[in-house]
Amino acid sequence: MLLLFITITVFPQNINLEGVWILDKITFENGNIIEINDPDFSTYSQYKFSNNKMEVNGVEVPITILPKKISTPALNIDYEFQDKYLLLKNLSSGKIIYLLKPESFVEMYPEFLPKKIILDDRSVYEENLVIRADFNRLGGFDVYLRDFMYSYKDYPKDRNQFIVQFVVTKESKVTDIKVIKGLSNDFDSKLISYIKNSEKFFKNQTNKDFLIKKTNSIHIENEGHSDLSKEDPSIIKIYEKGNSFYLKNDFANAIKIYEQVNSLGANNENSMLRSIYVNLGVSYLATNKIESACESFNKAGGLVNFKSRNYIINFCNKK
Repeated sequence: MLLLFITITVFPQNINLEGVWILDKITFENGNIIEINDPDFSTYSQYKFSNNKMEVNGVEVPITILPKKISTPALNIDYEFQDKYLLLKNLSSGKIIYLLKPESFVEMYPEFLPKKIILDDRSVYEENLVIRADFNRLGGFDVYLRDFMYSYKDYPKDRNQFIVQFVVTKESKVTDIKVIKGLSNDFDSKLISYIKNSEKFFKNQTNKDFLIKKTNSIHIENEGHSDLSKEDPSIIKIYEKGNSFYLKNDFANAIKIYEQVNSLGANNENSMLRSIYVNLGVSYLATNKIESACESFNKAGGLVNFKSRNYIINFCNKK
């Protein structure tokens, strides 16, 4: 009878855990927010539970699932379900991780609903980090694409950035592959074949056709950040010098350095620039300049950038 009871208890827990979960927030056990300069205050993480394995941002860990406990080779994690949340509690850290299923995440945060666009006279949706087709290969599509980039050898010296887009249909087919910005005829041709071959890993359960667009840069040894625009050497200098103060909690001096980006007129699609705006916002918060902090977080991408969203939710009016 005891064995039967355990079987009945564990099985539903496995079923409830199965699938993809998105990190919403992390708090201390008493519910208080973690330190604002903790990188985990606002960040993207995806957890996937499947067949006694837990995958976190592409890193797979074997687990044993017990009633209210997940056992890994390194630690034990208490878990429970609360409303639509899966709560993971690491007693050694004193923190609670709040996870939501993708459908619950967009219900709570509709700004992450996929945007419908027109592509060649038909409607498709732009994928985002929450709602997208599953890619059933360890590390996800970005690692799959990176493997191709590492394996290719004949890069031209005068070009190092490529942009490619394609559609994953609701039937999980890869179509409409288009190299928007290529490197060479040979590279582009092999890239298209490689992406077409990725079809076997896609499983689209959203009932939507998704447009996926990837911009990747090849770092060539001794040529620096050659994927960056003409303003970006200045951005790199500001980023590195500002961080030297920020990481020491010297927020006043960090602000003086980070604020220099405002005079550059650079495109905030630059990931390094967005990171500067996040750190600048945190520095403003630490010095009680709330309005300036909120302006900076919105420049970083606002509510749809996982690096800035939780700051806006906790300290700013939604914009």
